[in-house]
Amino acid sequence: MTPTGGALKVVAPLHFDEIHSIKGGLVEFLAHNFTLRVKDRFKDRAAVLAAFDQAHFTYLDGTPIPTKAWDDWVPINIHPPESSWQQKFQMFVDLDPPANGQTHVKMHREYRFRTIPFEFTKPGADPGSAAARIALLRTSLPTGKNAAGLKLHDPNYPWPLWKRYGFATLDDFVDHLNWKHEFKDGKNHFTAGMPEYTIMLPLTDPPGAAVPPQPAPPPKLKFYNFYPDAAGTADMHIDDTNGNLFLIL
Repeated sequence: MTPTGGALKVVAPLHFDEIHSIKGGLVEFLAHNFTLRVKDRFKDRAAVLAAFDQAHFTYLDGTPIPTKAWDDWVPINIHPPESSWQQKFQMFVDLDPPANGQTHVKMHREYRFRTIPFEFTKPGADPGSAAARIALLRTSLPTGKNAAGLKLHDPNYPWPLWKRYGFATLDDFVDHLNWKHEFKDGKNHFTAGMPEYTIMLPLTDPPGAAVPPQPAPPPKLKFYNFYPDAAGTADMHIDDTNGNLFLIL
């Protein structure tokens, strides 16, 4: 069929889209993306816990994440080697409604740490001082091109690189990183790394309160799709018309 042209509808998830195996099939679920991007690595686990708590993250319904929850989700090893930057753990959730007759199942959650690299090269003389070099970087980034010839830092670019990482302006981006400078072969080479800490866990209702002596019930996972291993009908509960779950253009 020949395309007729015109506008296309775009639907994209606002959360992580994950797959997990349970008895009799696969569960596709949406997951929270609690992310901190900082200028310097946190010195210890206590600092990571405090930073996540002070970011005031919430569940989908707006309920604040309790302070004590971060202690359960942040592992001891906050800076794993690059090969293990995604650490997976298990947590129980209740499927509402049940899938394949199962209500109480294990799902995976993750703790992620990585350092995002940035680099930029500007031909010309060395400005000579740290302040002048940063000023050169700041004024040169909007006109600089990457290997594909794209001006990713130009504010007029459809989705500037700095905006992709949550910065409101180019200046915010430049000021947020510790830039290193090397002058070689008539060129100014700038490099920086941005530490990124992420907690990913299933998008559930907030856990209910404990009724002593019983522990708190598992949180309920409502937004999921179940795909059976054998012949059968998929059970779909992710609503792609929900503006809280998807960006719809």
